[in-house]
Order: sequence, then structure tokens, then C-alpha cells
Amino acid sequence: MSNTPKTRLQGQEYRSLFILYSEDGKRAAEILEFQNGETYLDEQEWVEGTTFQNRHSGSLVGPFASPSDAEKFIIATPWFRRSRGMRRPIAMRGIVFGLVFIGLVALANQIWPTQQEVIGTGSVALLLFGMGAFALAKPI
Repeated sequence: MSNTPKTRLQGQEYRSLFILYSEDGKRAAEILEFQNGETYLDEQEWVEGTTFQNRHSGSLVGPFASPSDAEKFIIATPWFRRSRGMRRPIAMRGIVFGLVFIGLVALANQIWPTQQEVIGTGSVALLLFGMGAFALAKPI
């Protein structure tokens, strides 16, 4: 598989079978079937609004034996799956929440020093929650 020079396919008729979008909608792959029976991918990245741009300066990726082979190929690439399994935003929210809570606990300890043990236990539990959320941040 390689990026196909435009000249090899230039002038050939083709039909667009379907377009696959990444989970976050920032990457697209249009499956194209040419009159000679070959299937190619037009990999595109989101620019702004509804505008996508070919990521290989106009070249297509292929040929593939069939449209289903092209689909299997693109959904297995790290480029296309980039958003899949990335849970860092969730983990970071958990850690930030934990840090904010610990800050509030520290403030409460200054105001009500007699309840330090109870509040300290809560902050440790929340720290463990943040660490657990971070553990979930590993990509699938």
C-alpha cells in the first residue's frame, strides 16, 4: 500500500461508496471504487467548520482488494483511532477534582482544626479516587 500518484488514476471514473469518520469527527476516510475495480482511500483531516483536507497532498492510499479491506485497514490505523480509548480527559478531571478537594480540606483544617482526622481521611480517599482515574487513562 502506498500513496498513489495522481497520474495513475487521473481521468478514471470512480464512485464514492461511503465515508468513515473517526469517533471525534476530526478524521475522515472516503472509500473510492474506480472503474478498473481498484479501491482507494482518501484520508482527510478536519480543518474548520465542515472543511476537511486530504492528508497526503491529494494522493490516495491503496489499492485495496475490496472496499471492506480498505475499511478494515483504515479503522485499524493509529491515525484514525487516535481518539478511541483515550481517557485522559476523564482521568485529568478526576485528578483535578481530587486536588481541588484536598485544597478545600486544607482550608477547612485551618478553620476547624478539631475535625482534621475526619477531613484528612476524606482527602486520602479522594486522592485514591484520583489515582484510580489516572489508572484508567491507559489507552485500550
